[in-house]
Amino acid sequence: MLLAWQAVLMGVGAHYAANSAAEGARAAAVGGDVRSAAEQAVPASFRRGMQVSSSGTTVRVAVRPPLFVPGARSLDIPLRASAGQVSER
Repeated sequence: MLLAWQAVLMGVGAHYAANSAAEGARAAAVGGDVRSAAEQAVPASFRRGMQVSSSGTTVRVAVRPPLFVPGARSLDIPLRASAGQVSER
């Protein structure tokens, strides 16, 4: 059962990564702060170890989901997503 809940957190983390990349790309398209926008798009529990980078018109995000069982060894499985900028001007 614990593995099932951890799988749910992985799925939620993948969703957060995709949404975060899209928010970062949206901020970049209008000259905003990419990192701040990407970080604000995920809950604090997913920000630990979060990586945000932008290159050209692409924003890349990697998040590490929290563990369902506190104190267990960390899963070093980054969930990655990227999004491209779309001109909104």
